[in-house]
Amino acid sequence: MGRKLLKAFEDELKKIKNDDLRNITKELLTECSDKTATAPTSSTGKYHPEWSLGEGGLVRHSKAVCVVAETFMKQMPAYDGEDWDVPYIAAMLHDCCKYTYPGQKWVHYEHPILMAEKIRERAKNENEEISKKLNRIADCVASHMSRWDTNPKTGEKCGTTPETIEQWIVAMADMIVAQKWITIDGIG
Repeated sequence: MGRKLLKAFEDELKKIKNDDLRNITKELLTECSDKTATAPTSSTGKYHPEWSLGEGGLVRHSKAVCVVAETFMKQMPAYDGEDWDVPYIAAMLHDCCKYTYPGQKWVHYEHPILMAEKIRERAKNENEEISKKLNRIADCVASHMSRWDTNPKTGEKCGTTPETIEQWIVAMADMIVAQKWITIDGIG
């Protein structure tokens, strides 16, 4: 599983500054369904632009979220150094649990919580510094849907509300990239 995601995010993985976090991110990607590498970002096409639909749309969307998050962080002196990794990794992983099995047609609404749980589980086995960063990454992933964090079919919460600047970086980058009026060239 997930080998296609490693290949798809090869360039983004190189930008992770902390070697331990890069290796953990690779492992987390390999735990995700290979369907994620070929799936559209939206199973209905309602909430995302055309360039992120169709085969590979989810990867194109996530790569664009990384670019926008990176742009935000370049404007913020607080993200000099390794803190850069927290929102950047969250941007890469935020939608990786939308699809969890090969024949799945509809995305999991609870995908923010599913991915955050994977990350938190991994944090339990790490040293204190890495564990804290992984938990911050999980918080960013869990809150990336911002006010759209409720399953419209059940009314259940499927995420949390962003509170920190790094959580808002990921949520805002995702929201901007999901706008239907956005066109993206050079991300693929």
